[in-house]
Amino acid sequence: MASAADHKPVLRPVETFSIEQDGQQWIGLHDPSGFSPAQVALAPVAFFIITHFDGQHTIADVQAAFVKRFGQVVSSAQVASLLRQLDEVYLLDTPRFAKHYQSQVQAYLDSDMRMLRPESLPPGEQLESMLQQMTQPLRVAGLPKGRAHLAGLIAPHLDYPRGLPCYTTAYGMLASQTAAGKRPELIIVLGTNHYGMKFEPVATDKDFETPFGRAACDREAIRRLSDAYGGDLLAGQYDHLREHSVELQVMVLAQLLGAKRFRIVPLLLPDACEPTSQARLDKLARGLADLAGPRDGTVLIVAGADLSHIGSHFGDERQIEPVWLKDVAAADRAAVVHLQSARAEGFVEELRRTSNATRVCSSGSLYVIRRALADAVWQDLGYHQASDPETGTCVTCIAAALWR
Repeated sequence: MASAADHKPVLRPVETFSIEQDGQQWIGLHDPSGFSPAQVALAPVAFFIITHFDGQHTIADVQAAFVKRFGQVVSSAQVASLLRQLDEVYLLDTPRFAKHYQSQVQAYLDSDMRMLRPESLPPGEQLESMLQQMTQPLRVAGLPKGRAHLAGLIAPHLDYPRGLPCYTTAYGMLASQTAAGKRPELIIVLGTNHYGMKFEPVATDKDFETPFGRAACDREAIRRLSDAYGGDLLAGQYDHLREHSVELQVMVLAQLLGAKRFRIVPLLLPDACEPTSQARLDKLARGLADLAGPRDGTVLIVAGADLSHIGSHFGDERQIEPVWLKDVAAADRAAVVHLQSARAEGFVEELRRTSNATRVCSSGSLYVIRRALADAVWQDLGYHQASDPETGTCVTCIAAALWR
């Protein structure tokens, strides 16, 4: 570790959670990207120190802030010791972490398959039961008049138990089309880059492992899409290794269609509310519109997308209650109505207007699917709030079909 007086430590993005043991409160640190295998528990005073590891404060600055807050002195040796402990478990942005990151990236690049992550799935029998439920043909009275095929699908990327109502209606619609002999051959899967290192669209050219076989990546389609995008979509593809939003869709698709009977283009997308991101997403959407050009049902775009995230788990002080859930549903509707009317820009503007107060996490995926399929007719298939007041979590999601 550097010990220069001007060194300004940087803590990598972490999630925090409360721990109570023997009547004492601790703050836990968890690395959502998975680069650090450890979960660290810190006393409140130590947590206060690491909140200053933001690249803006020297160790001397940290010491001054500590004296001001607690009226006591923390030595530079104590701060340095804490830094060494965090660096040991790859929670600091340091040369040691950079070396670890590059080794992980190289291992991924050397493989031709993105391996299944069992920890993101329910246990075996429960998984099988849920997948069967999600892929039962959906009986819907009346499809959009004059529209020949299913061009787009929006499903959650919540874990299956919490997102089940919307998974079931979304993939039930695809199951109905498949039962009628309308089977997609190329599926573009849009996910959210929750914890990755890239802040622009990222593809991967790896096949996806599933319990039903290997879902093959269409590398030629990615090359064409990269040409249209005007950049290397594979740069940063390691972000796909630990991201679940694409994997959860591919799993259902493999069970429903048969893993060997379709090809995929996996994409992770950034937040569309960032102006620089929106410009990149516009370029990607134009490329996807060309790729999805055939109007014979052979190309399908799937967005694995969640909406609002509220509750103490996400930093809110307010308790989850029916009145708040009603307000959140209204906020979700106010944003989604723009997608229904093919006003993708209006969707992003609505999120910006409220500073994305309810933490809609999939603006990129929803924006791009609507931009790429701007001429498609939107069909609502459901809205769901997965709410658990005891754990202080509520995540909302929708299911929708886009018809051409």
